[in-house]
Amino acid sequence: MKKILSTTITPEQNRNIMEAFHYADQMGAPMQNHLTVLWSRTAGYPKRGSLEEQCEYVRAKMDHLKRRHTDFCLQHGIPNFLAWVLENPPHEVENLAKGVHAQIGIHVPPQLLAGYKALLPSWVHDDAATGDGTAALLQPHRHPSPRSRFPGDSVCQYMTKGTDPGQGPIIGKRAGLSRQIDRTARTLNPPAIAAPGTRRMACPMPSHSPAPPTPH
Repeated sequence: MKKILSTTITPEQNRNIMEAFHYADQMGAPMQNHLTVLWSRTAGYPKRGSLEEQCEYVRAKMDHLKRRHTDFCLQHGIPNFLAWVLENPPHEVENLAKGVHAQIGIHVPPQLLAGYKALLPSWVHDDAATGDGTAALLQPHRHPSPRSRFPGDSVCQYMTKGTDPGQGPIIGKRAGLSRQIDRTARTLNPPAIAAPGTRRMACPMPSHSPAPPTPH
């Protein structure tokens, strides 16, 4: 099947991402942590390759990152709430082309952020010891402002800027959600009806999920 080239996320993808952020907040586990990964700063990124080769490389690396994120969530018993968008803007930042990179919204409780951040280099680089330390940037809160409608709103607004064609060309899948927060999960496990201003506690792990690994 031929992969489609896009320059924006679709209105449907935009709506799905926004609904996922609202759902995470309603479930008491807002995706207010913002992770940017500049895959062009990893050793294997095919800088001289075609756009399709670059996108394939990034998607393979994203799959690895998402698996490690899932393992972390299972180990610590937290909901696996993750949204991602790929971008490839033509402009340059600090005289370095960003190339194909990822904007990721996640839920990680404050007490676990330091441990999560320490693991990121090994998830992003093939060799964490020699990897570029600027490839991954984790912000506990992305530019919160009085205008934010809910805790993850600023991350949501930043990620859905992908409706602007200026975010550049991507071949293949451009955006996605973890299975625990996709449309099916939101339908099967809706937030409980609550009084205004209150939120349901984060949903438990699905019954079919493997048990968290035993610490050694």
